[in-house]
Amino acid sequence: ISHFDYYQPESYIPRRDLFIEKDSSINDDLERLRLSATTSLLGYDDVIVIASVSANYGLGNPEEYLKVMEKIKVGEKRAYKSFLLKLVEMGYSRNEVVFDRGSFRATGECVDIFPAYNDAEFIRIEFFGDEIERMAVFDALERNEIKRLDSVMLYAASQFAVGSERLNLAIKSIEDELALRLKFFK
Repeated sequence: ISHFDYYQPESYIPRRDLFIEKDSSINDDLERLRLSATTSLLGYDDVIVIASVSANYGLGNPEEYLKVMEKIKVGEKRAYKSFLLKLVEMGYSRNEVVFDRGSFRATGECVDIFPAYNDAEFIRIEFFGDEIERMAVFDALERNEIKRLDSVMLYAASQFAVGSERLNLAIKSIEDELALRLKFFK
């Protein structure tokens, strides 16, 4: 599944001395299907995906995607604040106003997570202190509970999510390069 609605490669027209920038438009529904295919491949053994060759281009690093997956179980101890930080690391954005795919909201000791690969359901995780007390799947439109969960595998909100180790390496590399460039320009 290619995730572009429109793609214009960059080009140059010498006769008019005109440079045309690369431009693209990502289809939100196609991106959801792409994430759904990825999570199905990781979560089940009996999956076949039929897609165009272009669907393979622009995928994130599968090893990094696997590193940010998180299995959550009822009864396990988790610090509430560190759980919210983990969601951000996984590419979810906190939004208390517009609750949409790839976002989460936290009210009281309740965290609602809207997986990026599903536009019909969200997951509610209820804490009691630093313990996960209850989890359930809810219908996104009706807001009613569909089923309770004992455990759930949370996948990243984007195929480009990276683990904190790789992110810290990138930050260090950028800082080192900045120091070199500052030294050069002084």
